[in-house]
Amino acid sequence: MKGKLTKYQTELMKHLEKGSPAGEGAIDFDELLDALSWTPTKAAAHFSIRALTRRGLIRKRADLALRRGRLRVCFELTQDGREALDPRLVAPLAAVAALEGAEPATPGVVEVLKAESEDLPGLSEEDKEEL
Repeated sequence: MKGKLTKYQTELMKHLEKGSPAGEGAIDFDELLDALSWTPTKAAAHFSIRALTRRGLIRKRADLALRRGRLRVCFELTQDGREALDPRLVAPLAAVAALEGAEPATPGVVEVLKAESEDLPGLSEEDKEEL
């Protein structure tokens, strides 16, 4: 991920992660504005949302939600957005990718597993090839 998130962007993303305060799933723009500890203008909030969308950290939901008598656009975090809020999520994904034979997010994971498997006397040749 390029650059760091501002404290405002981080707070905005945390509210997106929590979802609607009414318990209706994803949060809409007006609910988001009400939930923030700071009072941005609508233009400033839209600017932050567009910036986070361009970076792939949040997205608009494809469906509209009926809230307060109107159809509203709701927002949600992407997987990259969840990882930006909690970096601990990145390491398990790298391990899963390595086990599935995909390119790991952390270089060298597969090589370490293969090197360690050669030193294990109890592994059959088939098991070593699978690693």
